[in-house]
Amino acid sequence: MADLHVSPGNVQVSNMEDVISQINTSDYDFVIVAGDVSNAGGNDELECVHTALSKLEKPYFFIPGNHETNWSESACQKIIDLWGADRFVHEEGDYIFIGYSTGPYIKMGDGAVKKEDILWLDAELSKRYKKGKKVVSVAHYPLGDGLGNYKDVINVLKKYNTVLHINGHHHSYWLKNYSGIPGFMAPSLIGKPASNGVYSSVTFTPDSVLIHKYEEVDSFAVSPDSYSYSLHEDLSKVGEDFPGVYHEPQEDSVKVPFSYNETASLFTGVCFPTDSTIAYGTSEGQIKCLNINTKELVWETEKTTTVFSTPFVYDGVVVVGRINGDVEAYSAAGDSLWTFNIGSPIVQEGVADEEGYGYIGGSFGEFAKFNIKTGEVVWQEKVGEGLMQGRPTVAGDKILVGCWDRHLYCVNKNTGATEWKWTNGSGQKLYSPGNVVPAVSHGKVFIVAPDRHMTAINLADGKQLWRTNLHKVRESLCLSKDGERVYAKTMQDVFICVSATAKDYHLLWETDAKYGYEHSPVPPVEAANGIVILSNRAGQVFAVEGKTGTVKWAFDAGNSAANKIVEGPDGRVWITLIEGRILSIETMEIL
Repeated sequence: MADLHVSPGNVQVSNMEDVISQINTSDYDFVIVAGDVSNAGGNDELECVHTALSKLEKPYFFIPGNHETNWSESACQKIIDLWGADRFVHEEGDYIFIGYSTGPYIKMGDGAVKKEDILWLDAELSKRYKKGKKVVSVAHYPLGDGLGNYKDVINVLKKYNTVLHINGHHHSYWLKNYSGIPGFMAPSLIGKPASNGVYSSVTFTPDSVLIHKYEEVDSFAVSPDSYSYSLHEDLSKVGEDFPGVYHEPQEDSVKVPFSYNETASLFTGVCFPTDSTIAYGTSEGQIKCLNINTKELVWETEKTTTVFSTPFVYDGVVVVGRINGDVEAYSAAGDSLWTFNIGSPIVQEGVADEEGYGYIGGSFGEFAKFNIKTGEVVWQEKVGEGLMQGRPTVAGDKILVGCWDRHLYCVNKNTGATEWKWTNGSGQKLYSPGNVVPAVSHGKVFIVAPDRHMTAINLADGKQLWRTNLHKVRESLCLSKDGERVYAKTMQDVFICVSATAKDYHLLWETDAKYGYEHSPVPPVEAANGIVILSNRAGQVFAVEGKTGTVKWAFDAGNSAANKIVEGPDGRVWITLIEGRILSIETMEIL
């Protein structure tokens, strides 16, 4: 089963219950549930699915899909609480079934298999594999387009006798060819009756695989659509699936003073405890601090649960949020200074004001102000009803913060009171300004959100000044250093610059940066020399002249999306990629 898309009370719940009843009367050995079991990763959705699946009388194995990992209100912790893990390995006869998560994790972007999961995949198969064994790979994503590091996964699978990759995601029933590995894409449970199938049965023999699609009209029946192939069959008759976008790092095209590869994936950017050190969080739950001159580890915390909150620094104090709700502080030398708990998972990067106070939000609208030196909470208010994700923006005595409850909030930083809130009017939660970093200039607040509009709002009273979708923008915007221009990525190639001073929407320039289809929510950054640095979902980095829109250069930093772009104290731009790469880049020099 794949792509159930369950919310309590929707038709997919009864679809799932019907399938479970059917499976319980069958002679299947076990069941695989291959992701997107929910609509938006809500705890109530996951609990509903888990309760229904507990009625299965067959063993089952679970992996999450992008709808569980992208919008998860628990920062993916609910998956672990309910199912114990987000990966599995199971041996049955001569077959090794191995499943793993493909993300994306807590922000829109391409899928990516965590670095530690690729190492685990190789280690488990190396340990279990012997002559005569056959491997079946299971993931939510296909091994191609949409999975940024698909090549790294294929390289592992091809070391062993991988005879099939099972996936969902596209709600279709296809036989695929993933770079020579046979692939089977499972149908979805959406609809009543489900319009393209309900579930699939797969029969494995020593030398063949038979796949049937089951449909539901008045009762369950085997569809005439079925696939059967020999494990020795030539796949040339099946056209190779689109191989995806994969970029080998090429650091010889620009000057890269610092390059480092972590042993885990990264979902945070870096901050600078001192001029010679960087700190960041890892997918294995550590906060690490590196010396940028020697690349030696200065300090690290113990491994816990994944860190999604980019650390921030004020006067040598490093502050980070955890998915257990803790807000922690460390000295530049790594000493633990203080901790308080906000009451829900934290994925948001906090921010400091000029007076030494920090601001950070949780997963259910909690928002707190605290003294960065002491950890004393000045106030904590229930500002919204959903996950706060994008970094807040301080504007005088106001804090602007978005929430996945359809609203952008303006909060008085002295009292915590909400002064105004803005919504685009849509009832669709996934169009929320939840992962936006508001840009504030000339009394205006500028945002771009998944609704694909750019909006200007009056800072004083929250009234909408203008709103346009002339360019299809999404979650990736920044302000020029002089506050005169707003830069934003569109969803296809074109980078735009808009006046921050004009009364109405006024486009200053647009340029074809040739970054392709784009949806990663990483704000660009204008460096001190006026060069704007932006990135795309495939690990490429681009430099554009801020006043003219002239594209200066592009290079392949890696094969996965960036987490954050930030200008460091050395004047260089620093970037982390999900695959675990950290780089600093000279913004002007081209080799």
